Amino acid sequence: MNNEVRVPGGKVESRFRGAAKAKAGLGFDRTFVYGTAGVTTTEFEGRRPASGSDKWKSGPDSWKQGYLFGGGVEHAFSGGVSAKIEYNYVINSAVPTPSAGIGSKSDLNDNVIKAGLNFRF
Repeated sequence: MNNEVRVPGGKVESRFRGAAKAKAGLGFDRTFVYGTAGVTTTEFEGRRPASGSDKWKSGPDSWKQGYLFGGGVEHAFSGGVSAKIEYNYVINSAVPTPSAGIGSKSDLNDNVIKAGLNFRF
């Protein structure tokens, strides 16, 4: 993942994300159009500039729970193969961020697009 976001006084990097979600939708012949929603947990690392240097100093890691909403399309082909594309909007509110010795929090939301192939045995 390693998505970096600039915040006042430094950067925040998302290091890992896990999700539990549910899908619901409609099937049309061999195509499934669905919406999805769930909960996430993301590990963030705050970094701020080291004094007198252009290097970044790591701060403490923090885990933050959030939510996701999205939708997608999956189409089944012959031979047990299907392809999908999915969009998720991930909401992480009040993530601790580095800020020149002052504790602050930022809302760090993310747009995620996934594509995949499934092989059924």
